[in-house]
Amino acid sequence: MFLKKTNYICSRFVVLDNNNIYEIMYKLIFICLLFTAGVLMEIFAQNGEQIAMDSLSRIVNSPKIEQREKIKPMVELSLVFADEGDSLKAKELLNQARTLARKQKDSKYMVYVLNSELKNILDIYPRNITKIYKIIDSVYVAISKTADLEAQASGYDCIGYMKSITDLKYNFDDCFTAISLTEKLPESSPEKYVLLFNVYKTLFAENMRKGKTANTEKYLNEMYRTAEKTGNENNICLAINAKMYFTIHSPKDEKQITQNFESLERYISQNKTRLSSLNYLNSVTMLWVLYLTYPNIHYKELLKPHIEHCKKISGNNPKTKRMLLVLNFYDAYERKDYAKAIELCKEQVQIDKIANPNLVSNRYQDLFIVYTEAGQYQQASEAMAESMKYYKQSMNEQVEEQRQLAEVKFETEKKENALKLAQIRIVFLLVVAVLVICFLIVYFTKRHARIKLQKENAEQQRANAELQKENAEQQAKLMKYEKELTQKKLVASNMQIMKKNKTLEQITEKTNDREIKKLIKTDRASDKTYADYNRVFGEIHPEFFEFLQKRAAPKRLTTLELRYCAYIYMRKSNQELSEELNVSYNTVLSHKGTLKKRLKVDRKMSLDDFIQSFHPSQT
Repeated sequence: MFLKKTNYICSRFVVLDNNNIYEIMYKLIFICLLFTAGVLMEIFAQNGEQIAMDSLSRIVNSPKIEQREKIKPMVELSLVFADEGDSLKAKELLNQARTLARKQKDSKYMVYVLNSELKNILDIYPRNITKIYKIIDSVYVAISKTADLEAQASGYDCIGYMKSITDLKYNFDDCFTAISLTEKLPESSPEKYVLLFNVYKTLFAENMRKGKTANTEKYLNEMYRTAEKTGNENNICLAINAKMYFTIHSPKDEKQITQNFESLERYISQNKTRLSSLNYLNSVTMLWVLYLTYPNIHYKELLKPHIEHCKKISGNNPKTKRMLLVLNFYDAYERKDYAKAIELCKEQVQIDKIANPNLVSNRYQDLFIVYTEAGQYQQASEAMAESMKYYKQSMNEQVEEQRQLAEVKFETEKKENALKLAQIRIVFLLVVAVLVICFLIVYFTKRHARIKLQKENAEQQRANAELQKENAEQQAKLMKYEKELTQKKLVASNMQIMKKNKTLEQITEKTNDREIKKLIKTDRASDKTYADYNRVFGEIHPEFFEFLQKRAAPKRLTTLELRYCAYIYMRKSNQELSEELNVSYNTVLSHKGTLKKRLKVDRKMSLDDFIQSFHPSQT
């Protein structure tokens, strides 16, 4: 086509003179350059995704790049293939990324892999909620094992997005955790504002769905701010689309709607070569919906070149193909080309039955509207019946999802309760262990102190015993010395008495003077020497006289009787007693007989044996 146009232009100028030839050539070259630039821009727009895929593929296949640095590109490439409809290639890349991630010490790589798994499984209908939440649990585990803030924030962001879609009662705590972690990243981090943009996008969508206008506007502003911070045209375009969506569902302000329409149209016009095909198609669809809602010939004129451009960039991506079908359907419906609209809508139904079963009911509703306006009421009735059929099916799937979610929450709550109970048990066991340890410490401390004290007491007692022994030995020596001294005094006293008695006896024998004899006899009877003897003997053997007095009780022995006993204990014979006491032999026998009775001595035992068998222990 381009060559035909060039030949035609050249033939028109061949008749001109040489003076104008250079000017014409310059104009021709300029036109060619403009045409070539336009063609290149179209090629770039069509192959932008392919260029991104090639770039990621070069990283993944490069032998110079470390294996761990290939994990994230593998994950991104698997998502690209999933969007292109090549599920086998996407699964193969994700498995390779998972294998590499498991070999790494840092679990941040596993976070990226699991995030990709969650995004892929979300597009599978009916959704397996149980599997989704098992993967979410795995993401939590991977997050807990890495110190990388970016990976943690990415994990919480993905979890928040998945829960916001599957759980109607979700409180967005993971989203807020992601924001808190992301804000700690340095400004130089390339992912900081990308992560914040994604989180605010989730919060905007959910607050919009729940009709919370104030929060929706708040997060829309944050979404727009962070999109500009990323410098990414696709993010900015999404933010403008969100603003447009919010305007449509807000109180009607035609001026604001027109401004937003022109703002979005101008942005995609200026950045059509830098926007992804899906993003561009989505933006054009948004503009077309706005045009159908608020018909305006100016809007339609602005949309025409965009619709033509969409036909060129749709490619083989199932999502972009579906978006193009939607655009063509709206275009045919607006032109009242009902046959074409019906054909396009049926194509959408076939695609959605595979890719988006939950939207099939809506497609049949569109068919019902077209059939009704076309006057084909039988087909309209059948379309409505199919719509109700798939609506019930969709509702049953949602009920099943909620049932699975309830089971997951129940199991989670059960695990949390079990964990709390286990923690309580651990705390209880720790308290018991601490108390036991404290008791053992106190017990063994006291025991050690007691043993130490016992040892000290034993040593003290031993020392005291040795001291007492020494004192006893000294005392015994002293007593022995005193006893020997007293014994000597006793012997001396006894010798003195014997000598005195012998002298008095000699005097008695030599004199015939009765008065003298009488005086000597009186002196013997009243002599205190006997009493002194008894006293000295008592000091030597104090327990002896005590024993005798107890045997003679209740009567008491006389001093003379005690002297008899003392002499007998000293093993004096009867003759020696007669001489020492200066009495006759028979008198001695008589006194001993009386003593035997008074001391209650057995008849078979002699008085001498009884007295001489005395031991101090008998007292």
